Amino acid sequence: DGETGRGMEDKRNRRVRDDLELRGFKVKDQTQRGLSGSGRGVGELDLLICSGEKMAMPWTIIEALRVSGGAKTEWEAHLNKLLENYNYFGAPCVYLLTYVDDDGTRFPKIWDSYLERIPKVHPGKFKFVPGSLREEKDASRGNSIKVARCRYEKGGEMTNAYHIFVQIPKRKK
Repeated sequence: DGETGRGMEDKRNRRVRDDLELRGFKVKDQTQRGLSGSGRGVGELDLLICSGEKMAMPWTIIEALRVSGGAKTEWEAHLNKLLENYNYFGAPCVYLLTYVDDDGTRFPKIWDSYLERIPKVHPGKFKFVPGSLREEKDASRGNSIKVARCRYEKGGEMTNAYHIFVQIPKRKK
């Protein structure tokens, strides 16, 4: 379809949103809440999932990004936005969804590198809880979807962060 960059990420996020809504979740797409990455404006959350009687109470956040390699600084910036800037309501559980454009040859190596990096990253005032990183093998799907969970602590409060990697096959030209 010729889309690249942000347009492709938004398209993939809409598919995730639609799938969650089909399962009964109330999902707000690209809603403005919290702080932007720079901290000077309002943030634009990729997906905000709501609950409650009128489905208006923020429940959790899904922040997505698209990478075609390791892109350490890119995912670290998104993790910081997810925990420090966007989680203004103190969700106990958040999700970082990474679309990895790869033909499958580098995907396992990128994932392993990511897992090694997670304990070394401390977004804003959040601190990684040592020993909390677990690869969720039951949630992972072969070599195309990988899931890990870890915990971060801020001011005595714990937040579970799920790191989800989805391999998106590169289209042949």
